[in-house]
Amino acid sequence: MQRPGPLGTVVCTRNPIPLTINTTDAIDFGQVATGATTVAAVTREFDVQITSGTTTPVGTIKLISDATKANGRINLGGGEVSIWNVDSTVEYTMGQAIPITARDTRLVARLNATGATPGPAEAHLTVTMTVN
Repeated sequence: MQRPGPLGTVVCTRNPIPLTINTTDAIDFGQVATGATTVAAVTREFDVQITSGTTTPVGTIKLISDATKANGRINLGGGEVSIWNVDSTVEYTMGQAIPITARDTRLVARLNATGATPGPAEAHLTVTMTVN
């Protein structure tokens, strides 16, 4: 933006800072008994960290999976993975905007293996950050 003033033209510019995030590379549930529903045996924490800048930006994180079921959870070999906040009080479904409240966001992936078929299974999860 340029604005003429009594001392000449003042030029204001913005220099955007690229924002980068780092996430846990893989969530491995290991071997789980088919039909298992015990939370302690099938829960894994993972991390989304903002690694650039020094402040917490205003914005959201979205989780997207190519294996999303109609209920917004992830299909993993017939079982179901749900994503929760670290306190397990709020469930986040795929595509839901999660407000950024810290530079380090801890989430919990919970596998319900009821309905899963025996054998290895894999699903992919993409983390997208949008800031204002």
